[in-house]
Amino acid sequence: MHSYTAVNGYLRYVSTQADTVLAELKDSTETAGGWEKAMLDAQSHRVELDLAAGVSSNEGTNEHSPVSTPLPAIDSDVQKSYVNPSTANALRKRLTAVSKVDKDVVVQEEEEVPKSDPAAPHPLIDHPSETIASLANEYTNLRAELVSTGPEYVEWPHNITLKNFGVYMMIPTLIYELEYPRTTKIRPLYVFEKTVGASSLD
Repeated sequence: MHSYTAVNGYLRYVSTQADTVLAELKDSTETAGGWEKAMLDAQSHRVELDLAAGVSSNEGTNEHSPVSTPLPAIDSDVQKSYVNPSTANALRKRLTAVSKVDKDVVVQEEEEVPKSDPAAPHPLIDHPSETIASLANEYTNLRAELVSTGPEYVEWPHNITLKNFGVYMMIPTLIYELEYPRTTKIRPLYVFEKTVGASSLD
């Protein structure tokens, strides 16, 4: 009982801190043009970083490959357009429009995707502003403490149920966790070994 109340009490404190940081994050985006613009800026910055990483990787590959074909010279204005945020946004919108043409394929792909992690990094972690990115990173770290590591990704306070408490009381452990690793396979030999081991101690 002490572990149960202590862990959930701590998670309540973390949840309060996360809400406070999120409020500060929203206030910070007001100086950057608002929440929606900040999200777009973060996406554009992520695209720029990915493109820069891709260019660096290609340059390294061409430098060490003796049979590689030299790349043609690219005009500086054209090269800049690839990392232009407005161009990146336009390309993203075009790809989104194309992906919506075949809705059946999109739905099928979404059904095959496993359950996403609620503690995934906040999109604003890629914002060019250090203040916004720092707050987003802090918020991400706080949210990560409120979610189990999987596979169900139980999120506080959704764990506070009679079923969850009953399962915890039945599990032979002294440390409360949001989620315990479970197996779907029935292992009668394992149960037999534990039963014999427990009876031999008596």
